[in-house]
Amino acid sequence: MLLDSDRGGDWRWKRNLRTRQRGCGDSGGVQNGYRFIDYPRDQQALLREVMREPAMLIGHSLGAMNAIYIAAQAPKLVRAIEACRS
Repeated sequence: MLLDSDRGGDWRWKRNLRTRQRGCGDSGGVQNGYRFIDYPRDQQALLREVMREPAMLIGHSLGAMNAIYIAAQAPKLVRAIEACRS
């Protein structure tokens, strides 16, 4: 998710990406299982390849932990985070 203020405080949405972590909901699974480190790495790749600018990350529970990890490990990818129930 990226909030951008191009007009002096008039916030508007530029791009909103909602991810579903591997193995959750109807997302595809993997043969070798899941490791915590895989989730934020997947999201870092998405930020680098799709967003291409610092993003606001909003995460709930495990998603919040991912946002905190990404901000700590790759701060150039993150504009801000909102961590809910981390």
